[in-house]
Amino acid sequence: MINIKDKQERENTLKTFFIGGSFIMSIWIGLPFLIRKFVDPHLDFLGVKPVRWLGVIFNGLGYALAVWCVMLFIKEGKGTPLPFAHPKRLVLTGPYRFVRNPMVLGTVLFLLGNSILLGSAGIFIYAAVIFLIMHFFVLVEERSLARRFGAEYSSYRKNIPRWLPKFSVKP
Repeated sequence: MINIKDKQERENTLKTFFIGGSFIMSIWIGLPFLIRKFVDPHLDFLGVKPVRWLGVIFNGLGYALAVWCVMLFIKEGKGTPLPFAHPKRLVLTGPYRFVRNPMVLGTVLFLLGNSILLGSAGIFIYAAVIFLIMHFFVLVEERSLARRFGAEYSSYRKNIPRWLPKFSVKP
């Protein structure tokens, strides 16, 4: 948990909530709203209404996965997903046992859920673009993780896939 008496930890926690929260809200809600309002009128081809409720399931799963990952970073990693307060320990539990980047998958799943629920081709394309951007970010991040966590990360990287979960992993 957060040590309220530690000034640096308090400041990092506040930065995490304000900066991280603003970033997540803009990626998850702000930009999809703008895309739906201004781009979709020109692209609307996902009009099958019964399938749209599948989006609610994707939204819920994506949101839960991303929040779970952030909580694991805070609780087990003793840090945050933000660059100024990286986790001090490598997180290998929860969804990280099956895939190396579940937080990104949660975000993309949430956005895909929005595209299905709203019948939005624009948000679908946006989700694909976010995935591509995050893929390149992950490629850079993996080098940093290898430097910070050494052999532990190297072993993890060899055994756990980057994007497609491998559920046959032994605990």
